[in-house]
Amino acid sequence: MSDLERLFQLIVTNLAATDPGQLHRPIPIGELQRSVVPYRTSRRHLDIVSSDEYEHLLLRLASGEGGFALTTPPDALARFRRELQAISPDFGVFGADAEAAVTLAPERVAAFIGGGSERSYRPPEADQPPEPDLAPPRDAEPVVVPHLPPPESDPEWESLPASDEHRCSCCGGALPEARVVNFCPHCGEHLTPLTCPRCQAEVEFGWRHCIACGAALATPQ
Repeated sequence: MSDLERLFQLIVTNLAATDPGQLHRPIPIGELQRSVVPYRTSRRHLDIVSSDEYEHLLLRLASGEGGFALTTPPDALARFRRELQAISPDFGVFGADAEAAVTLAPERVAAFIGGGSERSYRPPEADQPPEPDLAPPRDAEPVVVPHLPPPESDPEWESLPASDEHRCSCCGGALPEARVVNFCPHCGEHLTPLTCPRCQAEVEFGWRHCIACGAALATPQ
């Protein structure tokens, strides 16, 4: 396994355990460094001995090497690729663009979680007893089943498709309609809108300032 594969699998492992919805959303570079795969707790798993090796590995991932992730915006991707080609890369490039984020390649995430890699998140299947043989004896008389009309549907119990308002914005799973839903029961995505503490305007994760009043927003640690 290559060192870049180890980094990718560590990212997927940590996010699957803490915030599965983040596997399908852009992850700010700073968040990768601070909380997802921090150097201090990840160096042993990544088999690296210096922070320069760690930063260089992140730079390779952010530059799109191996097709493990896509970096946005495009100008940040171009800067990372130029720095990767430098004789002595300047790892301060990560802090130069607060908007830089990586999105993990969906097919690689699916392959790893679904068992296409060395680790699978599917629970082991318990041994099932053999199904009984329900075939009739060969010499038995055939049983004639009368044709019965289909039962009348009961509108009260019919299952109606969930509307877009009651589906998870991340995975599309149906949400309970008569209850307060803060997290998706399928993927764990946080569904409660984030608001500015000063003016209560809706803000997005990763913003540093409110677009309505300009108030500074707390960044995740």
